[in-house]
Amino acid sequence: MRAEVIRTTGEREWHELGKDWLGDIRRLIGARTLDMVTLRDRVHVMCVDDDGYETELIDHGLQPDRHRPGQAIQTWENKCIKAKKPVNVEATKLYHQKLGRVVDHQIVGDVAIVDDRDVG
Repeated sequence: MRAEVIRTTGEREWHELGKDWLGDIRRLIGARTLDMVTLRDRVHVMCVDDDGYETELIDHGLQPDRHRPGQAIQTWENKCIKAKKPVNVEATKLYHQKLGRVVDHQIVGDVAIVDDRDVG
């Protein structure tokens, strides 16, 4: 399996991944934990540092459950407060393309893109 790494500098690199491909990606982009974002083509996945932002947990209390009328569920939001790494402009463009619109949230740190069919 191969991964394309997009650095915060805009530099792109290709790397061969081993059996522990998640560990390889964590090491390549300097992340302890990963979050995966399916890209617009629905074939590729962008692996990002899940700890790239300082966050704040916001309690929104009980909210109506859309799936079970008459029921309520407790809801929280993990809000990004401050970036811990530089913004990755190229990765942010891919994220905005996936959403089909520009939003305030930016991808920070280096990222790795893999073919979802390889990681299935």
